[in-house]
Amino acid sequence: MFVQTALYQALGFALLSHALPITSCRAPGLSLTPVHTVPGTQGLENLAVRSNGQVLVTSIQSPTLYQVSPSASENPLTVAEFCGVTSLTGIVELQADVFYVIGLNLTGLAAVPGSTGLWKVDLRNSSISDDGTTLRPAEVSLVTNFPGAGLFNGMDRLAQNDTSHVLISDSGAGTVTKVNVDTGAFETVIEDPRMSITTEQLLPIGINGLHVHEDNLFFVNFNQAVFAKVPISLSTGRATGPVEDLATINSGDDFILSRDGTKAWIAEHGPNVLVEVNIPRKTSRIVANSTLLLTASAVALGRTTSDHNSLYIAAATNVNGTDVGQLVRADFPYAL
Repeated sequence: MFVQTALYQALGFALLSHALPITSCRAPGLSLTPVHTVPGTQGLENLAVRSNGQVLVTSIQSPTLYQVSPSASENPLTVAEFCGVTSLTGIVELQADVFYVIGLNLTGLAAVPGSTGLWKVDLRNSSISDDGTTLRPAEVSLVTNFPGAGLFNGMDRLAQNDTSHVLISDSGAGTVTKVNVDTGAFETVIEDPRMSITTEQLLPIGINGLHVHEDNLFFVNFNQAVFAKVPISLSTGRATGPVEDLATINSGDDFILSRDGTKAWIAEHGPNVLVEVNIPRKTSRIVANSTLLLTASAVALGRTTSDHNSLYIAAATNVNGTDVGQLVRADFPYAL
C-alpha cells in the first residue's frame, strides 16, 4: 500500500493515466469490472470485505472509512470518520463486523511523529439507510498510539482464531509490529534485512502488504521488488526461521492469498497490473494488465456465493483530468 500517483510524479515516474482510453490484457476467462468510484479520494489504499459482501475501503487522502456496495447502483456510504488524522492505511477484521484501522498524518513518505494510531470500528449494531443517512453509527474507539512509527501500512491478524493480536508492517523502518488490541500493548517482533530499504533507485518503501497463512508470514517489499515468506510463531509473532524469496515483483503493493495458501494475487501499483504467484512452484504471471487497475494498491477475496471466485481491487480512475478512487472487481474462471 501507500504508493500513490503523486509520489511517482514527484520522483519523475510517468504514469500517463490521463486522457487515455481503457485498455486491457488479461488471462483467458478473467473479467474486470469497475464497481464504483469513491468521491473525495484520489485513490484507494486498502480494503476489507464484510460477511454481507459490502466492501470497506480506506484512502491516504481521507480520514473517512467508506463502504462500497458490489452493486453499482448504490453510492458509497460513510461508515466512520477519524478525528485528528488525514490518512487511513491498513484495515483488518478480527471478529464478525469488528474491524481495526490504521490512521495517521503524512509528511512525504513518513508519518508525522506521534500521529499514528490504531482504531477499533465496531459495526455490529450500526445501521445506514439506503440514502446514506446514519441511523445508528459505528462505534469507533482508539486502541493505542504509536509515537515512534515510521510508516505503518499493511495489517493482518496474527493467527486464524486470534481475535486479540494484529501484525503491522512499518514500511519506513522495515519491521513488523505486534499489537494486542485488548490492552494496546505493542512491540517490534520482526526486523529482517529482506524487509528493509536497500536501494535509492526505488521509492523508500520497504515491507508493504503482509498476510499470515498457517504459520507463515507472507510479505511484499516494494523497495527490494520481492515477494517472500518467513515462518513465525503464532503466539509471539516472531520469526522461527529464515526469509524465503518466492517471486520478483516490481512495484508490488498489497496482495491477498488464496484460501488454501497456494497462490497470491499482488497489486503492482505503477504498471496497473495484477500478478498471480504460484507459491509452491515459485512462479508468477500477469493475469490482468489494464488501465482499470490505475494505482492498484490492495486486493481482497469476495465472501458471498455470488463473488466466491472474485477479487476486489483498490484502484483509481481518471475523471475529467482528476484521479479518483475506484473499486474494481475481477471475476476468475477458477476457484480462489
